[in-house]
Amino acid sequence: MFIHNRTLSQLFLMFVLLQSGWISAQSAVMRVNLAVNGNCKKHVSDLDPLGLTNNNYYSDCKSNELNQVRGWIAGGLAAHGIQVVDGTSGGQYQYVVTITKDMEKVTSFPMKGTWMFEASYQVMNAAGQNLATGNVAQQGPDNRQQETEQQFAQKIAEGLSSAPVGTPSNPLPASLPGSGIQPAAQPFTSIEGHFKVDFPGGAPQQKSEAIRVNGGGNTTIYKFWTDLENDKIVYMVMYNDYDPESKFGKHDTQWMMARLRNDAINGKTLLTENDTSLNGVPGHAITAKDDNWNYSIRLYLKGKRLYQLIVVSSNEYSATQAEQFFNSFSIFYELPR
Repeated sequence: MFIHNRTLSQLFLMFVLLQSGWISAQSAVMRVNLAVNGNCKKHVSDLDPLGLTNNNYYSDCKSNELNQVRGWIAGGLAAHGIQVVDGTSGGQYQYVVTITKDMEKVTSFPMKGTWMFEASYQVMNAAGQNLATGNVAQQGPDNRQQETEQQFAQKIAEGLSSAPVGTPSNPLPASLPGSGIQPAAQPFTSIEGHFKVDFPGGAPQQKSEAIRVNGGGNTTIYKFWTDLENDKIVYMVMYNDYDPESKFGKHDTQWMMARLRNDAINGKTLLTENDTSLNGVPGHAITAKDDNWNYSIRLYLKGKRLYQLIVVSSNEYSATQAEQFFNSFSIFYELPR
């Protein structure tokens, strides 16, 4: 079920615990605006010490070259599930790339040299708030200009796609990846979902989608999540209601919980599990792993409503706030049975 060359957020947007075919979901695509500008100037540090500066070729970053680089960057972003939209608005984020060096530095006669590319980039939310910045450089032989420039564009795409920007309206507080220092949790309440929880990293991203339940009936899955450490740790709450007349919903709580448990550990190595409850709501706690990821899961079945609390972390990182996340979760006031 899990494809390990995808980012963790993309995996989560596909991840519904009923993996055996009861329901299916589509992954979400982040939409961004991308501007590529040129500010290519001669750099004093690159001038020929013998004064033969006319032998160094400096690009003027014409629009056709900038458009070509933009296309390569967009292709690289698409591989990370990020869609570049036309125009200067309509995206969740604004990506601005400025090419600051595009030149062939001559190293000998006859003309032989090295292509040198440098750029800076900036990531902003839709309101124009700066979320992340970075710099990229690439060099290559003089007979491989286009190949080197494509590698340069790919590096820019990698930098943009890995920027720890959080959500469009609530960027993640700064944390040092790999330091073990993770942002403080923020209380969150879903009135429609009838739950409260403390999300590490701030206000969660949110998504809902209507799906067809195999065996008859429809349901809508509501997802709330935050991701930390450059998308290597995710905290998520999902809930959905089952139609009591559907093939799945007709069964009693014990049968449904057993099926949910089996689907949750499908394709993973089970580490621990135990029955639990939350103020009388029956639940099941699971920890599991596979080759790349560690999973902590809580399932609660309130009538025909399923709540899923999920924490996933890569092998390189520890989800230090998992217990705080689970313990902060509560369901408030009576739901229809």
